[in-house]
Amino acid sequence: IVLNKANLCDFDNSLWFFVCQGFNDSRTACCGLGEFGGAASCFPLIDSLCSNASNHVFWDYVHPTSAAYHMIARRLWDGSVDDILPFNLRQLSLLV
Repeated sequence: IVLNKANLCDFDNSLWFFVCQGFNDSRTACCGLGEFGGAASCFPLIDSLCSNASNHVFWDYVHPTSAAYHMIARRLWDGSVDDILPFNLRQLSLLV
């Protein structure tokens, strides 16, 4: 099973177009230092946190938020061939 690369968009717009749909902020990490919160890892005692992590794709410079993971998991489980092919994980589980 592979992710359909037709759904990926270029880095200038966002990472993983299918993930970024519905998020208010797909470029700035919820926690981190530097431009876009991507210069260093998150130190919650030092760094300021965003007010609503579910609006962000990224928690820190590399880790998606739980909302982004949830959207990824839904698309992997029930997604169409536009998301994942040759079939999604639900269809794969029925083959066993």
